[in-house]
Amino acid sequence: MLEVRGRVLVYTIVSCPHCLAAKKTLKDLGVPFIDVPVERFPAVRSWLQEKTGKTSVPQIFFNETYVGGNDNLQKIVKDEEEWGKLIADIQTNEAKEDALIIPHPSEATDRNDAEMKFVCESDPAALTVEELRASGILRDHRNSFFSSTKNVCSGQEFITWLMKEKNIIF
Repeated sequence: MLEVRGRVLVYTIVSCPHCLAAKKTLKDLGVPFIDVPVERFPAVRSWLQEKTGKTSVPQIFFNETYVGGNDNLQKIVKDEEEWGKLIADIQTNEAKEDALIIPHPSEATDRNDAEMKFVCESDPAALTVEELRASGILRDHRNSFFSSTKNVCSGQEFITWLMKEKNIIF
């Protein structure tokens, strides 16, 4: 684990694939972080939206430096210079105590808040997958007498669908 004086905060919601990916990246790189589940802390939700102007998660901070979401984190990790600056910041500088909100566990709420406005980062391919499912070309394929694979299509069917529905030319 990386030795740090500062801190990394990851504001998340439970079961968000982008939040999980961001936390996995940080964990794999040995960067310690604090996970703040915003659905359990209403005050944090409103503060975070005001601070970042975003209603998607994850929202990641290295000390007071706002990184953004998982997509931004993945880009920065690949940029050695930018990544080095963030790591150097948390290794050499302590975080300002009042710059970011780290709620006390006693402030957590277990109720399902109907006003929760934070959503997982959108996945550009998710809409295409939903359209593909709705198109009706997916079907079950029998592999053998005793096994089958659900919701599949041939490569040719998929390419034809992409060309027709998405106007993609190969």
